[in-house]
Formats: sequence, C-alpha cells, structure tokens
Amino acid sequence: MYSRLLHSVVGLCALAVVAAATAPALATVITSISDTACLNDLNSHVDFSPGTGVISWLVDDIQQLKQQWFYYRLDGMTQESPLGNLGFVKGKTSNADFDPGEEKLHAVYGNEAAFSIELAYTLSGGLTGSRQSDLHETIAFHNNTGQTVHLQFFQYCDFDLSGTPDGDTVQVLNANTISQRDAAVMVAETVVTPSPVRTEVGKYDSTLRKLNDGYADILDDTKGPVGPDDVTWAFQWDLTVPAYSSVQISKDKNMVPEPATIGLMGLGLAVAAVTRRRSRMVRHV
Repeated sequence: MYSRLLHSVVGLCALAVVAAATAPALATVITSISDTACLNDLNSHVDFSPGTGVISWLVDDIQQLKQQWFYYRLDGMTQESPLGNLGFVKGKTSNADFDPGEEKLHAVYGNEAAFSIELAYTLSGGLTGSRQSDLHETIAFHNNTGQTVHLQFFQYCDFDLSGTPDGDTVQVLNANTISQRDAAVMVAETVVTPSPVRTEVGKYDSTLRKLNDGYADILDDTKGPVGPDDVTWAFQWDLTVPAYSSVQISKDKNMVPEPATIGLMGLGLAVAAVTRRRSRMVRHV
C-alpha cells in the first residue's frame, strides 16, 4: 500500500522548471519507472511518476493533489494490481515550460506486441491567480493478440484541496461525474466515455486499502456526500477489448474556485475599482 509519504517527492522537478525558464525547453523522454516527469502550463504544475501516477498538482503554487493512479485486474487474477506492475515500457512529455500551449504526457505499460495500456495527459493551466486548471486524460487499451481480453480497471483519486487533507466533501453527482470541494476550491471529474460501472467515495484510506488488500474487490457504489474530512474517490470499469482492437477511456478533471470564493474575488476587484476612482477624485479636487 502506498504511504502518505508520497508528498515528499513534490518539487522534484523544480530544477527542470528553472532550466525551462532560462533555456529552450525540450521534450523529456521517460526511461525508468522510478523517473519523475513534469508538466507545466501557465499557473499549473503536475508531477508524474510511472510507478505511482500523478503525485502532485500545483495550481497557483498551492498543492491540490496527493495521488491519482490506476489499478487493473485481468481474468484469472485474484486481486487488483497497480498499473506499474504491468510493466513500464516508455514515456514522453512535451516541452515542460509555462507557455500558453497545452502540455502533454504519454506513458505505455505492458507489451506493445501483445496487450498494452497507454496513458495520455494534457494539462491546461489558467491565468495566474485564477485558481483554474484542467487535466484531461485518456487511457487506451491495445490488444494485438488473437484473443479477447477482459479486465476490471480502477481509478483512485486522493485530493487534498488547498494543501490540507481535512475539510473536504466528496459526492457522486451522476453516473459520470464526481466532485470534491473545500471552502476555496472545487474539482470535478467527468468521464466522457465509457461510463464507469461503479463508483465509490469515502474517507481516507478505505478505498486504497480495498485496492491493496490482496483480494478481488468491486467498488461499493457509495454516492455520498462524505465529509468534511480527508476524502477520496474511485471509478471502476468493466472492459472487453476484442482481438486486434483498442478501447479508450476519456475523462477530464477541472478545478475552479468555489462560487463563494469567486464572489469574494469579484468583491475585491470591485472594492479596488472604487478605491481607484476615489483616489482619482481626490487628486482632481
């Protein structure tokens, strides 16, 4: 089971970010499961480890994510297994800088000549101070064998919004969307296609223990709301990949300020505007 010490790896890409600011940024090739790769776009920074998934999502220099990762169970397996156990093949990021262009990452697991799983992340940052960010993901399952492959596939998410584990509330909004929020920010993930067969929201670390307990499990379809507390969520898919075919999951995580926070930000701008007008009037008197 992964421990909460994953936060200690945050910032491993700091030197790369500094280098990107002072020299032309190049694509990064990921060669080892122990590597850490970065995505940077505008106000957003993501760290990815091939062995443990997305382990950091900074938005306006505030840490929002502890871990997002995948588990699988092929026919004949007696327990779920972290995706890294399928075997990391290769990975690559686009230029890791803070330009307006979207930043992309690809990582491949398994055996490309037989059965492989390909991850693709696209990070789209917001304007500085907006607290907005978007992380789009696709997971492609490629079956290059003559036999149909059937598997259970799981996504686990542990967000610590605003940099703290407590005080968050999580809820399944509909068959395809889960949202988590605290007093300042909200993140929602929507599965575009295909719809998950099960979901689960709960307190840390009930779902994580289930996925690592050595038994074949299914998510319990808890809808919530759960919290305020240290909370997590998960999706489960039941996938059939025909021979010599591919199946793809497409989904999107979107982070925005809470409506109340947006109101306060708007009020602050209005007060600033009034102050500027009054200052001009005093100067004209």
